[in-house]
Amino acid sequence: MDHGENIVEPLGERLYTYGTNWLEVIRWFFLGGLVVLCTRLILGTNDGLLSDSVILYGGIFLFLLIALVLALRPKQIVLYEQGIGTIIGRVEKSWHWNEITSMSGTRYSHSLNGIPMLRYGANYFYAGPEKAFSVSYMTVQSTQLVEFIRMKMTEMQIPRVLSEYQQGTKLNFGNIQLDQSGLGGRNQWIPWADIKGFRFRGQNLWIDRHSKPKSENLGQPEARYMLVGILDSILGTDLFLRMQMKHLRGPKRWFGIPRSAVLLTLVATGILAVVFGGIYVYREFNNWQQQSARTELATKYGNDITTLCSSAQNVSGKLSKPFNKYIVVDMDNAWIHRPFQDMLQPTESAATRQDLSALVCLKASCTRVEQCYYKKDGKFDFAVDRYESDFAIALMDVKTSKTVTTGILRGGEPAPCPDTAQFGEADIIGPAPTPNTFADWLRQVNLPNDSGASA
Repeated sequence: MDHGENIVEPLGERLYTYGTNWLEVIRWFFLGGLVVLCTRLILGTNDGLLSDSVILYGGIFLFLLIALVLALRPKQIVLYEQGIGTIIGRVEKSWHWNEITSMSGTRYSHSLNGIPMLRYGANYFYAGPEKAFSVSYMTVQSTQLVEFIRMKMTEMQIPRVLSEYQQGTKLNFGNIQLDQSGLGGRNQWIPWADIKGFRFRGQNLWIDRHSKPKSENLGQPEARYMLVGILDSILGTDLFLRMQMKHLRGPKRWFGIPRSAVLLTLVATGILAVVFGGIYVYREFNNWQQQSARTELATKYGNDITTLCSSAQNVSGKLSKPFNKYIVVDMDNAWIHRPFQDMLQPTESAATRQDLSALVCLKASCTRVEQCYYKKDGKFDFAVDRYESDFAIALMDVKTSKTVTTGILRGGEPAPCPDTAQFGEADIIGPAPTPNTFADWLRQVNLPNDSGASA
């Protein structure tokens, strides 16, 4: 049954409009971000500042795009005095309460320590055999709305059931039965004349009697809403109406925006600011440390140090002094390689350019030691490489700017080929050369007729 905007008046005044639950949008947005971050950690993806910025601004763009789509084609549920309607884009449909006949489907909620973490699913309402509309986890105040609709569906059935009661039929609500003589539960029967009122504590029905000072618990009934409606009609009470009004509060809004969305957006913004602010500060601190290390090398030993290391070629000289002071330069980063520098004795480590007589130049390299082949269905499919992490190393005389010796510092053995692997699995990289490996190399190259130095 479709109604245009000018035909909804028979349903009475519009009460409330239930739109998108932005809390759930943001929840799924954060879950998606968490999956991306966990995937990066598991795969060991390089996460530089640029990568963090791409994820941050990409996520914000995606969120705004989703918000734009939801704003341009909103899905809303509208409550009227005498019925319910839906608005999808510019199309509105509406139904009188007596047209809604059944409900199916479930909304699910998974919590951690009482905090909802994941919600999904929907309740589907039917007008006869046709599906009329749905209330999903993405609908604001979905629980209250679904319960209110169920109450209204029950309310439409009360006249029929009340007619059966008036004709003398005994009504059965599980543990509780009633007829024209009274109300009973378990092994007791209470005449209508002795019933002063009733109420619910949790799911249990409690009866207030004229003949007794204390209320009596009759247990948990089935078809609770129907029972409340029938009792209201018989006793002249209004509990069913009050139950409906308790659920009919409508979304709370600030400046036209659901309050929960505003609060969660503020919280989410604060969390994003702290997380990515912390990442930014951490990255900047690392950059500052790295730049300080490069500045130290250039300030203490001269701007030409890295250029001198770059000129290392064939062996063409020897150390000018029998006893030398060294610095170990990481050519890839243009700073002192501290793990190796710290292996030198204080009398062997140059403090200034004037002290410096020998220069050790390092450049990282990888040597493939094996390819691990894997087959699928008996045929070659892919390979995972095993690499040894090495350093190309050169010893230079500062006075003559000539190369004294070159070599390769071998790293540790990479892990063996796994028995099974997945396509796209990362290569296996072995550990880098240790400071002890460097110290052994330096002792070997410092021959007595070259320098007499020791490390």
